[in-house]
Amino acid sequence: DIAADNSKWPDDVRKIANNYANQFEVPVLFYSALALLVATALADWVAVGLAWAFVASRIAHSAIHLGRNVVIRRFQVFLFGFACIALLWAWFGLRLFVVG
Repeated sequence: DIAADNSKWPDDVRKIANNYANQFEVPVLFYSALALLVATALADWVAVGLAWAFVASRIAHSAIHLGRNVVIRRFQVFLFGFACIALLWAWFGLRLFVVG
């Protein structure tokens, strides 16, 4: 029954599975940006700071998701992480335009 229907799993197990799946959605943009920053040698302290801020936001997001799961707080942390990724891409584009 469990193999055919995920709702049969206990709530704690589903929460962990949902958190694990969530960790692979936005980070694809993160990994792409890092690969391009390294490949073009355009990584600098701003990019590194934004990258670490994103990593910190993902850790905080997981802690909230697996802890008390206050949805508004989790959403705020998600928005912060998304803003870090958007700024990282904007910074990469600006550096690529100025240098290139």
